[in-house]
Amino acid sequence: MREMGVGDLAVPRKMRWIGEAFYGRQAVYRAAVAEPDDHSLAAALQRNVFAGVSEPAAAARLASYVRETERRLAAQDGLERAELAFPDPEQIQAPAIEARA
Repeated sequence: MREMGVGDLAVPRKMRWIGEAFYGRQAVYRAAVAEPDDHSLAAALQRNVFAGVSEPAAAARLASYVRETERRLAAQDGLERAELAFPDPEQIQAPAIEARA
């Protein structure tokens, strides 16, 4: 793999690609979290985190963890002091996966 330096002409192009990927995923995750169920969130996580791996149960479990983490962080006071408590991933149970038509 070729290393890039700050003066490399490809840096702006690569940074733009990284930014577009980040903001695109952020928009998808925000929309999915706003939905009442985890189907869209699990699908987005399957595409972005578990790409190439057929593990719908893992994506559903991660979606449940993301939803619970969001709920707990929203209820906490202490963000400005960086005093945050994340849920234990082992304690989060994924709902049964339903086939979507």
